[in-house]
Amino acid sequence: MNNETVSNGVPLAWELGLYGNRTGKEGIIGGYNVDSKGYRGAAYASCENFGQSIVLNFTSPNPGRSLYHLVLIGGKGSGTVEFLVKTVFDAALQAATVPGPRVYLGDAVTLVYVSNSTDLVNATPRYSFTGWANMTSVSMELVDNRTCRVNVPGQPAGTNLVYGVVATDILRDVLIANGSYNVKTSSLLSISLVRQTVTLGENITVTGNLTPANSGMPISLYFTSGNESETVVVYTLQDGSFTASYRPEVSGEWSVQARFFESDSVYGSITSELLVQVDDPSLFAVYSLYIAIEAGGSAAAAVVSIVFLRKWRGKAVEEEW
Repeated sequence: MNNETVSNGVPLAWELGLYGNRTGKEGIIGGYNVDSKGYRGAAYASCENFGQSIVLNFTSPNPGRSLYHLVLIGGKGSGTVEFLVKTVFDAALQAATVPGPRVYLGDAVTLVYVSNSTDLVNATPRYSFTGWANMTSVSMELVDNRTCRVNVPGQPAGTNLVYGVVATDILRDVLIANGSYNVKTSSLLSISLVRQTVTLGENITVTGNLTPANSGMPISLYFTSGNESETVVVYTLQDGSFTASYRPEVSGEWSVQARFFESDSVYGSITSELLVQVDDPSLFAVYSLYIAIEAGGSAAAAVVSIVFLRKWRGKAVEEEW
């Protein structure tokens, strides 16, 4: 256009174009294009009722920065017009501080979320112990323009807490973040060997204890030696104690380790390895049966010889008589 008007280095809108008119045959300047579907003309109306919101959605066909003019033309009557120009569409809450992998009985949890691109107006956290069947809403502190924080009080072991943070930013976006964590108590698992040295053919016997005590808790024991391994699962008694045995088929040094994998209210734990020596049986033990059989046979032969000798001698005496 030849009549371009510039103010402070910024070109002003062509007045006729603000009413829907376009310049020339190509219509480069002016007209309405409020929903990315092309030219609508002067007959376009965005709303008809008092108080109704007007939403204009426009995507620039050109790369780079562009200059736009927003013109509000009043109709009949008077009032206050609120308008918002939004150019950020990826606003979201990002977790800055969330629960660690383990939350223990009675531990308070701090949740901190940060808006990635816009300032926050308010934020409200909600949490539930019943899968949102019931929920609790508390106030959330705005630490700065983009950061919100809340402390969730400690909960009993066995609690599954789900939470959500709903925040509103200055562009009136509703930003939502969700999460959950479990609350459990710690456990202590210990084991000991009944004997640190056994002979091949005998059992490796392990006793142990799980705290807190409860019956029916599964304990996995791993017996390992070189390429040989065996897993034995036993269950705790009411006092938390347990006993496990395994009979190895090869001699050498064996390691024993126990593990509790956790329950709904107790975190898992694992013991250090214990070493037990499995010795080959002695030669006497190996051949003791054969020695016993041989000794028994020799004794029997000696008895028979004596009997026959006695009988023979007895017969000779009779013949002499």
